[in-house]
Order: sequence, then structure tokens, then C-alpha cells
Amino acid sequence: MKRGFQDKRAVVAWSFDRQQGAMPATQTSAVSKSTLRLVMLSVLTLCMAYPVEGMAVARHHKVVTARTASGTVKKNTETDPKESGAGGSSVFVGELPEVAVPKGAAFQYAFGDRFRNNDAADRPSYTARLEDGRPLPRWLVLNAETATLAGIPLDGDVGVYRVKVIATYPKGESRYRTFRLEVINSVLTLQAFLGKVMENNNEIEIGKLEWQATDKLAGAAWGIYEPVLTASVKRESNHLLNTIKDRYNQGYAPEYSDLNNLWNASIEGLTPFGATYRFGYDTKQLQNSLQSNDVRGLEYSSFFGVTLTQPLLKGAGFAVTNTNIRVARANADIAYQGYRQTAVESVARAIQLYWQCYGAQEKLRMRSRSMEIAADMLKLNQKRYDAGKIDYTAVMDAESGLRLRQALVAAAEQTELTAKRNLMSLYGEYSSAVNLVSLRATDAPECQQVDTDSEKRLIQGYKKFPKYLSAIRAVEREKMRLAYAKNQLLPQLDIKGSYGLNGLDNSYENTFDRAWEKNYISWSVGLELKLPLFGDIKSRYEASAARLRKEESLHRLDMEKVELANQMEIVAGLVSRVYSQVQNYERVVFLNAELLRAEEMRFRIGKSDIRMLLGREEDHLKVRESLLDSRLAYQYALVNLYALEGSLLEHYGLSIADNKHGRR
Repeated sequence: MKRGFQDKRAVVAWSFDRQQGAMPATQTSAVSKSTLRLVMLSVLTLCMAYPVEGMAVARHHKVVTARTASGTVKKNTETDPKESGAGGSSVFVGELPEVAVPKGAAFQYAFGDRFRNNDAADRPSYTARLEDGRPLPRWLVLNAETATLAGIPLDGDVGVYRVKVIATYPKGESRYRTFRLEVINSVLTLQAFLGKVMENNNEIEIGKLEWQATDKLAGAAWGIYEPVLTASVKRESNHLLNTIKDRYNQGYAPEYSDLNNLWNASIEGLTPFGATYRFGYDTKQLQNSLQSNDVRGLEYSSFFGVTLTQPLLKGAGFAVTNTNIRVARANADIAYQGYRQTAVESVARAIQLYWQCYGAQEKLRMRSRSMEIAADMLKLNQKRYDAGKIDYTAVMDAESGLRLRQALVAAAEQTELTAKRNLMSLYGEYSSAVNLVSLRATDAPECQQVDTDSEKRLIQGYKKFPKYLSAIRAVEREKMRLAYAKNQLLPQLDIKGSYGLNGLDNSYENTFDRAWEKNYISWSVGLELKLPLFGDIKSRYEASAARLRKEESLHRLDMEKVELANQMEIVAGLVSRVYSQVQNYERVVFLNAELLRAEEMRFRIGKSDIRMLLGREEDHLKVRESLLDSRLAYQYALVNLYALEGSLLEHYGLSIADNKHGRR
């Protein structure tokens, strides 16, 4: 038994040395051929690199970069500190770099630093193929001199490639590294997505149109000061029986008849202090039964003058006259804040959907890799069972682990497709021809600590939060309406005056000249009082309603102020706590990776079984998903914080139309 255990350790030691290209001759003689084949199969199966969530402790981060014609695509991956050296790193948590490149973009990936050797003269030669042994696709070319892979993928090249690069050193030692290359139809960055949302989202467009329409009405309110030109032409005829008085005045004529032509032109308008004015010119061509035959139809009279009516109580004053204008401007400002709020809410939802899409992609990637490892474990256990080395229960354990992961992958696939379709719906796009599988959200969530001083951010919120600013403007509007309603309770007392010039002649031109001689002047001045007999019921009820609306607006303002303060306190605290949660999960992921490595070593030397190993791997998958969820939750909390502060659009470099330039 002691000898057998030593043989097994020799086999394990050989398997590690084999990864570095060295095989001790003194150990191989102690290994039986069947055991050697079994160990080689185990090592080849386990040496498939396993991707770890790219969001663990900072000192375990590495950025894999692919340069393309459209820019730089980066993917964070967690790496084992021992990965850059010789073999011996954990097969479950070793690095599997991921590179994404859009179709049609020039791609170049340098991998030389992944085969560093302390001896500078010991320069390896490189070969590359797909992991399954097939040659590289025609568009992907290996440059062994510069240790790079490059190419330009086209439409038919969209898909996932698992590339295996092998480095062979002059002494005969060889190493290999595997990376995952995905050619995608389109790269969707967060900034590009938000730009599409701002441009195409229907809710934002509706809010914008509502604001612009209200802003037009604010401009229309100034129309009360626009002078009006009135012109009329009239022909009138009268045929009357004369009274005794009329007969006496008209030379005892029993009847009277006339046929007149009347022309009228005037300019009427309103002043900012509530006065109405009229500048008018009236001309009449008189033809009646009192005129002699040589005068009939040749008598013209004219009047040119101005009339003015100035309210002294009800309707008087600049503020009262301009109430509708000021209210319309307030409505436009409120509509603008509503537009801002709609934009903020839509952008906040867009950011959340983007991170949901990213999270769905990452979970699908992690679960798919977990499923691949479970499938390899099932094949390994099946071979070991066929060789009579283990019980069939181990095969069933492996199959159970595979089935569980297949179910998780199916759920992740549906979640990913739903998230991507939601992205497209947010900016009003649908096409059944769009390949959603190849659509990739490429930006990774960064968890940088921010200032969570709620008092400081609340001060900014009072200055910029749309709903709070809208509530303030609503209070101002209702105060204007109440002031106007109180004015309407006053009696109607107007001062009226007129001044005019009269002319009379036998021609149209002469009568106008005679009027301007100013020999015949008419004028008047007086007061007019109007009092409703029942105390002005309409105005009293309108004033009561205005007073109630003002109270309502004040309560709404208080409600918004308290709500903003409470939400800011909650969200600021949430940001701080979630950030702490992220830090804890990063540590948990690192510790679970170490535990998984240890369990794998136990499995290799026969001190563990497949159930314990897959269980540990499942635990590691869960904590990595939890880390991802916490990082996404941190982004959601930040979005809410910026939204309450009123700086969300500015934080992401977005802007909407300014209310000073909204009118067309």
C-alpha cells in the first residue's frame, strides 16, 4: 500500500512536469501503461482553462486587449497569480482570456507575454490551431515572429473560436495557452446605447413634444398685446314714417328715407396696465330724402379719433394684466422639468437594462463554461467506470452535475435574449432579422467609490432635481392665479375718455382735410362703475378655488422636499453599503478560488471525489454570480443617486434641449 501511494505521487509529479515539457525518466518506469493513460486523460481534461469572473480582488486582475480598427475592446478576467509562470495552476480557476472583435474590424492580439521565460535566449517557436484540433480559420493568421494573431473577420465569420497557442522551446519543453475569440455583429457600448435612447426613445420624444407645445402656448400668451386692425364697409337703407316731431323738423315731410355707404377702419389693442384703446376713422356717404337733388349723394361726413378705457380696480395693473402670460410661462417651465424627468427616468432605465444585459451575458458565459467542465468530468468518470476503477454512482453524480448546469444555461440563454430585446425596445427598434445572440454589451461595470455625503448631494438635488423644481414652479403659478382671483373680487370701475375730429364736405378727400383742420372737435371723459347684484358669485368661487390650489401646491412641495431628503439618505446609504458588499464578495471569490484549487488537488491525489469537486465548483460559480450581481446593484444604486441629485444626464455626457431655446 505504501509503495502504491508513492507510485501515484510519482504519476502526479510527472503530470505537473509534463506541463513544463520535462518528464523524469526515473519516474516513468514506475508507471503502468493503463495508469499512465488514465492520468494523461485526467490531465488533458482538467487542463481546460476555466474563466473566472473578471471582477475579483484588484491584485488578481488582468486586462486582455484586442486592437481593432474601430478602437480597443477590453475584457477583464481574473487570473491566477501562478498562471504567467510554468504549469501547475488550477484548471478550474485558471485564466481563459476573452477577446471580442466586431466583424469587418482589423483584429490583432499579442500573446507573447503569456509565454515569458526567465532565459531571454530561450525563445520559443509558436504554432496555433483551434482547441478541437482543427486549423485556424482562413481570416485568422498567426505571426510567429511577433507572437501575434491578426485578421479581419467578415460576415460569415461571426461566431466563437477557442484558439490554442503552443510554444515550443529549444530544449524541447512546450507550453500552451487557450483563449476565447468571439466575432460579433455589433459592439454596443453604454455611451452609444444611451445616445440611441436619447435620440429614438418614444417616451422622451413625447415629453419633448409636450414641453415644446406648452412653450408655444407661452409664446402665444403674449398675443394679447398684438394690435388688431379692423376694417368694414357697409351699405344701409332706411324708409320710415315720420312722427309729428320729425315732420316738424323735416319740413312736414310725411316720411323719411336714406341710402348710405359707410367705411370704417380702426386699430384696437391692450396696454400692459390693462387699458384698452381704439384709434379709428369713420366715413359716411349720405344720401337721403331731405337733401336736394343737386346735393343728394355728394355729402360726406368723417370722424377720426381715439377712445381709451382704463380699469382702476378690477383688471388694473401690470401684474393682473400679465397673469396669463406669467402662468403660461410657468406651465412651460413645469413641462420642461417634466421633460427632464422623463429623460432622466428613461436614461436611468436604459442604464439598468444595459447592465442587466451585461449581467445576463456574463452569467451565460460562466454557466456555459461550468457546463463544459461538468461534461468533461462525466466523460472522464464514464471511462473510469468502464475501466472498473470507480462505482457507477460517481457517473451518476457527474451526470447530475451536468444536467443541473444545462438547466442553468438554458435559463441564462432566455434571460440574455430577453435583456437584449428589452434594450432594442427602449430605443424603439424591432427587427426579427437582428441576430441578438451576436449583439454584445461590451462595457464592464466599474466599482469606484464615490462621495456619499447625503447632505451635500441633497443641496445639489434641491437645485437640479426636476420634480422638486417643478413643484416650486407650481407654487409660484398658483400664487399668481390667486392674486388674479383676488383682483377679480374688486368692483369694476373704469375711467373712459375719447377725443376726435369731425369733418363734412361734398367729396371724400375734402371731408378728410376738413377733419384735420381741427375746427370741429368732440371729446368726453367719465367714470363707469359695475357692481354685481349678488356679490359676484363667479369671482368668489374662483378665488376660493385658487386659494385651495395654492394650498395643494404647497403641500406637494413639502411632500417632494421630504421625499427627496429621505430618498437621498436611503440611496446614499445604499451606495455605501453595496460598495462594501462588492469588496466582501471580491474577497469571497478569491477565497473560494483557493478552496477550489485545494479541492482539485485533493481530487488529483485521490482524496476527494467528483461530487465534492463539482460541489465546490458550483459554490464558486454561485459566489462569482453574487459578485456580479453586487457590482450591478452598485451601478443601479449610483444611477438612483445621480438621478436624485439631478446630475444623471450630465454624468453620462447627455443633454436635452434648453428651455431658453425651445421655441421655434
